[in-house]
Amino acid sequence: MLFDFFKRRDPMTEVKSVTLPELLLTYSRTAPVFQKWDTETAIEQGLKASAIFYACVDRRAKSVAQVPWKAYRKQRDGTLAEALDSPLQQLINRPNPDFAWSEMMEYMSQHIDLAGNAYWSIIKAGNAGLPVELWPLLPQGVKIKAGRQRLIDYYRYQYAGMTRDIQSPDMVHIKTCNPNDFLFGLPTIQAAGRAVDVDREASMWQLGSMHNRGISDYAIIIDPDTTPEQIERIKELHKDKQAGAKNARQPFLTTKDIKTLNQTAVELDFVASRSKVWAEICSAMGVPQPMVGLLEDATLANIETARKIFWIDTIIPLLRMIRGQLNRQLAEQFGPEWCVDYDTSDVEALREDYGQKLEEASKLFAMGVPFNTINEKLGLGLEPIQGGEIGYLSAGLLPTDFDRSAPEDPVQLGNVPAEILKALAYGSDQPEK
Repeated sequence: MLFDFFKRRDPMTEVKSVTLPELLLTYSRTAPVFQKWDTETAIEQGLKASAIFYACVDRRAKSVAQVPWKAYRKQRDGTLAEALDSPLQQLINRPNPDFAWSEMMEYMSQHIDLAGNAYWSIIKAGNAGLPVELWPLLPQGVKIKAGRQRLIDYYRYQYAGMTRDIQSPDMVHIKTCNPNDFLFGLPTIQAAGRAVDVDREASMWQLGSMHNRGISDYAIIIDPDTTPEQIERIKELHKDKQAGAKNARQPFLTTKDIKTLNQTAVELDFVASRSKVWAEICSAMGVPQPMVGLLEDATLANIETARKIFWIDTIIPLLRMIRGQLNRQLAEQFGPEWCVDYDTSDVEALREDYGQKLEEASKLFAMGVPFNTINEKLGLGLEPIQGGEIGYLSAGLLPTDFDRSAPEDPVQLGNVPAEILKALAYGSDQPEK
């Protein structure tokens, strides 16, 4: 019992709280457990069956994959220095003989969306036992055994007839926050599941309607005395002659009555509502509709805005989550002074408009801010100029309490006497030669 576990502790220690691993003792006492989610179904009935959902997953994954990562080492003054020749950077440059880092990140993003979890197995070697390779694992094959001292004791990879136990320090486990489970993450598709189901079924309904040439828009009236066998025979003959694209709009001859059946308002609304379902899927995935080819009412301006929103509100938070967990589970194995970080400087959607920067620079310069300071703060990329540490103000700007009748004025501009400034400002009191 949990209470007995507490009593076996040092009697001099007063137990005032409890750790999460202790609370999870009853969660998985004996064997590792699978996630309560069918990733295979999510792939077959979600990713492969809904074009919009696939487009969202693919857009997120390719965006994450295009961002480069670098290894850094903390200096004594607290700053970070790039370590391009370090073992950590070499691991980023070549995670394993078969996968590039961009492929690893693309798989990671897809697995997060479809399973809520992404797993990398760490291969270690050498006297120091440092990571030398990283291999992605399919999330549907991973079981987790909760631990006593730490949250996860070990992972069991059981897939395609192979079983392998992987200790917690030898696994990178990236997962989303799941309010209902501390061991497994929450799949993105789980939140959009109903909308994806509706989109899939609507697509199948439309496909079936096309295959059947919309036969349900009329009914054939038969005699009440017709036997079930005759009815089935009539159905088969009707299907052979009318169903399918090759029979579309062919004349139909019959000696019986035919009643025309038009689509109801509910059916028509069902067809038109697919666009609303697509909007719901895109919302759950954090992907603006123009990013997946839904360009209705789209303009160049709002497309550019959509790209920036997509990166700022969706991809950057995802990269930050990945960075935090990679640093804790991977980079720290090289030492506490090591870390990794992503570089979005080449992402076009995040670049500020250079013309807008120049306008801001012009306004700041007019306010007296030195040029070199403006160049550094706004990142104009210009070379510092001599004298750029001095700010300048227009000579036409004078205090409201300026006394033009005073014999001498303290206002100075360089070495120009105050009398000349006063003459330039008011056009009177000519200076003496």
